[in-house]
Amino acid sequence: GKCVCALARACVSVLGASLSVKRVSVKRVVAQRSDNELGKAEAETLATQLARLSALTELDLSGNEFGDDCWIRIAASLLGLPALDTLNGHKGFGPVRRGGLVELDLAGVGRDLVLATAPLWPRSAGTLTSLDLSKNLVGPCVASHIAENLATLSNLVTLNLICNGLGSGVRVVYDAVVGIQTLKDVKLGGNGVGPKDKLDMVLAPEARHIQFWC
Repeated sequence: GKCVCALARACVSVLGASLSVKRVSVKRVVAQRSDNELGKAEAETLATQLARLSALTELDLSGNEFGDDCWIRIAASLLGLPALDTLNGHKGFGPVRRGGLVELDLAGVGRDLVLATAPLWPRSAGTLTSLDLSKNLVGPCVASHIAENLATLSNLVTLNLICNGLGSGVRVVYDAVVGIQTLKDVKLGGNGVGPKDKLDMVLAPEARHIQFWC
């Protein structure tokens, strides 16, 4: 389709970029198909080429409706880029990449930045005490991607996940964070948490140190 061709052309533009390029912008060329399969091969090509751009400081792929798997693969290719500071217009990527943060506010930045930074959260595992991921509507399908990285934050005290549409993914996140002994406050409103799950979380013996707000 037209969108696949557009993404293929975007890949070619990155392929042709000099390895010393500092800025790449490929905006609004992909519209997601209902079966969520659009562009997997092209996303893999794009990811492979982006990983080569070691001098890259700014990357803007905003406005592209990549499926969750495609975007996670593309974002993974960015983890080894030593100079990347700005992603999709957000300058917060650089500090997360460098690590050692005490507080991290990602409220309302959108699904793409949350998923892209998640594998970088462990770089602040020993220092991060407050993480705000509210109002990003990441959805239930990426809960495990978020959860596995949350589980590394051994000094986390407060976690805000309000309005992320996690649905059944709330339980996945709960299982990941309940073992963090420093965690005191978890906000989960706006995620479709059912009455049974609320009771299970509040009454669970292993979660007595945590105040859940559902």
